Amino acid sequence: MCKLKITYYKTGEIESDVFMLNNKKEGIYNSYYKNGNIYQTRNYVNGILNGECRTFKENGKLFRTLKYVNGIIIEEHYIY
Repeated sequence: MCKLKITYYKTGEIESDVFMLNNKKEGIYNSYYKNGNIYQTRNYVNGILNGECRTFKENGKLFRTLKYVNGIIIEEHYIY
């Protein structure tokens, strides 16, 4: 069964959230800026990056996308 793991900044804001299965990341991992805006989303399968990873600027605008297959980057795009 998946268990939600949440980490916090020392000041109390959520730093990241991810589901864990057998002590490995599973599904969508989200990390956040201290202001609460999303910093990055990643997808894990059995603890390995698979699928799209999106990185956002602190103002919320999309900055970069990466596509992973079995932990290897196969595509990279920057948005300016």
